[in-house]
Order: sequence, then structure tokens, then C-alpha cells
Amino acid sequence: MEVLAKLELNLKNKELAEATFKSVSPDNISIPESLGLSMHLAGNVLTVELYTSSRPDTLISTVDDILRSCQIALESIRSVNE
Repeated sequence: MEVLAKLELNLKNKELAEATFKSVSPDNISIPESLGLSMHLAGNVLTVELYTSSRPDTLISTVDDILRSCQIALESIRSVNE
């Protein structure tokens, strides 16, 4: 069984999307070998796609980690801009 997760983050503007993308790029996220991950940016939309043919709970944990990383990145960016 293959499981796919797609996250689309519609951010306030392109600059915020780019900063978030750079903060959570695949180089900064360690994922299990059994998962595939792709990230891309289009305007103010950051898209993350993950897939696995093994354990879905691993994919769910990784989605949670990515969302947490995005939240931390956004909070950091907001605090710098205040």
C-alpha cells in the first residue's frame, strides 16, 4: 500500500513563503529512508509532498515534524519583523 500526503501552505506573501521554504528545505529535515519527499514553491504557496509504501505512522510523524518546523520558522520570521 502506498500512502501520499500533500501539504499546501498558502502564506501571506511570496517573501514569507520563500523564507519559510528556505527554513524547512529538505536539507534541514531528516526523514527516514522509507519516505519520499518533495517541496516546491509557487508564488506564496509552499507545497510539500511525502509518500511511503511502508509504515503510514512514519509518514504521519514526518508530516507533524514538517508542520512544526514551518510553525517555528513562521514565528521566528514574525518576531524578527516586529
